[in-house]
Amino acid sequence: MTTNFGNINFNKAKNPEDKDIDSPENFSPILDEDKRVITYSNSITIALTKHCHNQCEYCDFPDIGGPLMVPYHTIKCFKKARLRKAREVNIVAGERPDTINLIRTKLDTWGFESYSEYVYTICELAFLEGLLPHLNIGYLTPKELRYLREISVSMEMNLETTNRNLLESIHQNSPGKDPDIRVKFIESCGKLEIPVTTGLRVGMGETEDNRIETLTIIKKINEQYGHIQDVVLHNYIPRRRFVNQLQPTTEELMLSTVKLAREILPKEIKIRVPIILNQNIIKFIDAGVDDLGEIQPGESSLLFPGNKYPKIEELAVLLETNGYKLDRRLPIYYDFIINQKYSKKLAQLLDKYRYKLNLSLQEKENNKGIADMDAIDSSIEEEENEEALTVEKTAAIKLVENILENDHLDDDDENPFDEKIEEE
Repeated sequence: MTTNFGNINFNKAKNPEDKDIDSPENFSPILDEDKRVITYSNSITIALTKHCHNQCEYCDFPDIGGPLMVPYHTIKCFKKARLRKAREVNIVAGERPDTINLIRTKLDTWGFESYSEYVYTICELAFLEGLLPHLNIGYLTPKELRYLREISVSMEMNLETTNRNLLESIHQNSPGKDPDIRVKFIESCGKLEIPVTTGLRVGMGETEDNRIETLTIIKKINEQYGHIQDVVLHNYIPRRRFVNQLQPTTEELMLSTVKLAREILPKEIKIRVPIILNQNIIKFIDAGVDDLGEIQPGESSLLFPGNKYPKIEELAVLLETNGYKLDRRLPIYYDFIINQKYSKKLAQLLDKYRYKLNLSLQEKENNKGIADMDAIDSSIEEEENEEALTVEKTAAIKLVENILENDHLDDDDENPFDEKIEEE
């Protein structure tokens, strides 16, 4: 079977030698010059719904019949997150829950014209509390991406694997895991200049050649669009509700994949593994991991129940003892802030970070230091107390202003799951 990985131009790679030395993107070496620095994001994770049209044989997340989060119920969570200095809200959901009649009925009852309008409202409520939304909710059409990029700083879509044979086994009940669909999503984000987190799952029946191909595809997409922030290497974990499963991914395989990713991917793309599943984190940092992802200090994981995140203070001591420095980041990375890869609405907060990052870079350039995000955030927080964030239409009202230029879908905007929606 021939595999068509989107519209990747393998000959259109960016030449580092062609960069303008005065371009803002060249601040990144200053920020990352000290290779001993490991970043993380102080975050909160909320699940909008566990309805998912994918039924992967390694995932316990889907819960058909589960609730859809009431928008105003999120406000308390967001306020609590800001009290502990979080800046990111990681918004997760099953893929295309709007293919299910129950969800569509609920959205209609609440007065939302679409699922994306509902998601927009949740993001807007988070932003009003001073949080920056990161969306990990599965496939979205280019039209939906254009709409939601106005209120979310970054998106997440794991490529998983380029091995199409898995569509007949472990992904046989998961139409959204088709690699062509996922590549198209990542490319669409690139065209819209949306920062993206992607990744692959290790040990679910793929070969090393598959992993090399998957990482190479990610590299080529980034060479064309320059929008991939980080790559997450996910462990395969067998679930009790399925029989005859593979064994959990070994630490040895995870470590070798980290080294492989570091060899293939450019330096500006961060590599991470789920810290909650890979507790010998120093081994992984030594192998090439340079970001620890979203952390909710001392709290249980929503996606991996029964596992708690480490406390930041303890993690910082562990890293320092082993020769590394822990530094906080935002869900949109430094380069993308400096290059203003965010909407006018998000600029109410991010322009302040951009200004202070530039000041910090100028002060520390001679010492090859990094920007102190904690210090920057503290100064911005003082300003927030005096100046409230504003929106065109309050997010508490379920109908928000349509920011799209037109309501017509072009060929690229077609939802590959529309047939499924019509059948139900």
